[in-house]
Amino acid sequence: MTAITAQKAPLPRNQSNEIFASFIENSRRVAHNELLLAWSKNADKFDYRMCNTFFNNMKLRLSPTSQRLALGLDLLKETASSTEFDSLVDAFEHNIEDETGEGDPARSHATLFKESFSFYIERVYNKKISHEPPLASTIRFHEHSLTLFNENVHCMLGAAVAQETHALPQLELMYEGIKKQETYFSPQEWVTISDFYDIHLDGTEARHAEDLNRSIWETLDCQEKRDQFHQGYKTFISLQEHFWAGLRQAVL
Repeated sequence: MTAITAQKAPLPRNQSNEIFASFIENSRRVAHNELLLAWSKNADKFDYRMCNTFFNNMKLRLSPTSQRLALGLDLLKETASSTEFDSLVDAFEHNIEDETGEGDPARSHATLFKESFSFYIERVYNKKISHEPPLASTIRFHEHSLTLFNENVHCMLGAAVAQETHALPQLELMYEGIKKQETYFSPQEWVTISDFYDIHLDGTEARHAEDLNRSIWETLDCQEKRDQFHQGYKTFISLQEHFWAGLRQAVL
């Protein structure tokens, strides 16, 4: 096997852009799964049980995003030699700052998601969210994704790209479903519902992905690192597919 230090050279920019575009398209395919498409088109047909299960599992999927990023950031800092990962450290720090509401717990994305969906269920179904244990596929996604963000740094970067390129199409479909029930809410109430989505769909999620695209390729300067990166991406994508399949079976 060629030594990891031999003949280091990043991919040409046009080639790396083509690869990143293929990642975006593949992540979009995974987000456009049967469950999210059904939600985006027919959320008004989802009953309380379906919506409650959807929320309880999405909460464990979305809420630990900043935790995964923090593990990745620690890994970058521990692995860095000289200024190798400076731009990636900046990208991760900015992403974590967004996810945590710039230090305000009430504005953290996890809190806003819970508030949005809790209020949605209360108004649409006249019931409160009922806690139920997450599905085995959701627990698997949660545990294995944390592991991915805490192992090999180049594998972690692939997982981060899979997470960020999936986020935008996922949230677009979730918001399409939520909007089908907008008439239940006054304009002021709708702010509570839509706030979580507004702060993601204003270009923030696209920027998170593009920050990685601008930063990762200089660090993937040999085939071994690129192989590790691609493996991290594929593993996270596979976890997402398994998560959506399990949730589809439970909800639909």
